Amino acid sequence: MELNTALLNLLLCLPILLTRAATNRSKLLEERAKTVASILHGHDYEVPPDFDKVYPTEVTVQLYVASIDSIDESTMDMSLIVFLRQWWVDGRLQYDKLPGMDKLELDPKVLNKQLWVPDLFFLNEKVAKFHEVTVDNKLLHILHNGSVFYSARISLVLKCQMNLIKFPFDTQICHINMASYSFTTDNIVFVWHEEPIVLRHNFVLQQFDLEDMKTSVCTDNFRSIDGLYSCIRSDFKFARRYGYYMAQIYLPSTLVVILSWVSFYLDIDAVPARISLGLLTVLTMTTQSATANSHLPPVSYIKAIDVWMAMCLFFVFAALIEYAFVNAFARDERKRLLRTVKRLNLSHSQLTHSLEEASERLVPSRGVSTRNVPMNVSGRASPIARPVRPSHRPSSSSVDRSRGGLAKMASDRSSPVDTPTWLRRSFLNATNPNTSRIYLADLRRKIQAAARRASIINQEDDNILADKISKSRRKASRLDRFSRVAFPLTFGVFNISYWSFYMTWEADTDTTYFLSRQWQ
Repeated sequence: MELNTALLNLLLCLPILLTRAATNRSKLLEERAKTVASILHGHDYEVPPDFDKVYPTEVTVQLYVASIDSIDESTMDMSLIVFLRQWWVDGRLQYDKLPGMDKLELDPKVLNKQLWVPDLFFLNEKVAKFHEVTVDNKLLHILHNGSVFYSARISLVLKCQMNLIKFPFDTQICHINMASYSFTTDNIVFVWHEEPIVLRHNFVLQQFDLEDMKTSVCTDNFRSIDGLYSCIRSDFKFARRYGYYMAQIYLPSTLVVILSWVSFYLDIDAVPARISLGLLTVLTMTTQSATANSHLPPVSYIKAIDVWMAMCLFFVFAALIEYAFVNAFARDERKRLLRTVKRLNLSHSQLTHSLEEASERLVPSRGVSTRNVPMNVSGRASPIARPVRPSHRPSSSSVDRSRGGLAKMASDRSSPVDTPTWLRRSFLNATNPNTSRIYLADLRRKIQAAARRASIINQEDDNILADKISKSRRKASRLDRFSRVAFPLTFGVFNISYWSFYMTWEADTDTTYFLSRQWQ
């Protein structure tokens, strides 16, 4: 019964309570509106709060980094979105604390020529904009003691001077430099918050690792003809992730260099295959080098990736030149051997033909039948037939004809072999009838011996020629075998030197010059 009575009383009092709450809310809104109007009435938004005092207005700054969209090497800039947060105290904005209201939350439109805000700007800014979707992304809070909190969401493209001498193993430091544009340090001073830079949770970059963040004051560096201007700076240290370049540049170029070594295992006479392979690897390395530098600025110094691509191009080009030397050496050796053979001008068939012609001219002059004179041109031993005795003395005319024929043969320059001295002497002795049988037999033995020597010499010349050609090919093959070891070994030494140097070297001297001028 008592519970029902309590509920009935509560229902009867509820409209009264709601009416009183609405009345209080309405009065609070009216008081708020009066307070805002009072603090803005007569407020001079053109001068800082402590303009007429001996000390400057101190503005505390904090950066909340929402995202770093890109760090572009080609344009040398950094794109990011930040929430710029500022605190300062403006005694002109003090008001009596309202009940149930810790601060005044004002519409961003109040900032339009109604309230003073610090004239902070970004020194290394290239492009910047406020976000206006769906409304201006700004907020302004005023506490009863005159403390002001101002925040704005800004997209920035900041200049980031980079030193690419170790690219892609480089470490870059990008800056956010902020300063007062209109007021010197006599009127306004910027200081960093206790927590100067705040990163969004799960902050991740695609190509870099954020290693460190530092803040400093750069007022001494920002001097003008009318005094010093307050300046603060934040440094972001980024270490590049080079996994992409290992997969897209270093590994393919290494495989192309190894592919060029296949030429050393191909036959020397495989000219189309070796030339095509060499040209293919050279063109591939040229294309890869152009691709690797397509997104980089044309700097005046040599980058780490330039050293790698240049050496890879050198190795594939050297492999092509190596085959040019091998081929030229083998070709010149063959030409030299052919010239040597022509100078010898010694042929078994030509020598045999000359000897048979000489015997045909000599033997009939003594009345001896050539059918009984065996001529073994192959150089093998054969029985010598006994000569047929002449039936009559040779006439002087036949002797003269024989002598004339031999003289003609001896004087014939077109014959590849000159008439031997022993053959001419034997002919002269054979003209004497008393000694014809002895000298004719001696002549036959000497002709057969000459034929055998011609056959042996011709066979030895063939062996010598084949041996020299074989030596020429062995020399060319030896150069290929040497290249099979020298090229991989040299490339391995280059790799050890390259990776050891660029992985341990810190370009502090070079980066100091670039980083010391970031504020300008």
